[in-house]
Amino acid sequence: MGITEILKMYAKDGIGDEMQDVVDQGLHLFLDDPGCTKVQVFRQMKDPSCFILAIEWVSLEAHKLWAASEALPKWRALLGDHRDERTEALGDYSLVIDRIKASG
Repeated sequence: MGITEILKMYAKDGIGDEMQDVVDQGLHLFLDDPGCTKVQVFRQMKDPSCFILAIEWVSLEAHKLWAASEALPKWRALLGDHRDERTEALGDYSLVIDRIKASG
């Protein structure tokens, strides 16, 4: 069963746009992994220093394998000078309901 990892990240004061660019540049570290199926990045409108990263994995095991690989330290190093200490992992979630509004 697929899972979605959710991470809440904050840019250091005044560099939200730079953080967005760095995150975009580093997404290949997830997408190059065969266990990753999708990555979405959201930026809060009220607080533009706040980002939500949602990473879809084919399984919890695939996520764990990625986290044990060289990609995780590379990701952390890439973001190192941009994110502040408020960054937190929100956990791994499985989709239980998915509805799309019918057109018409």
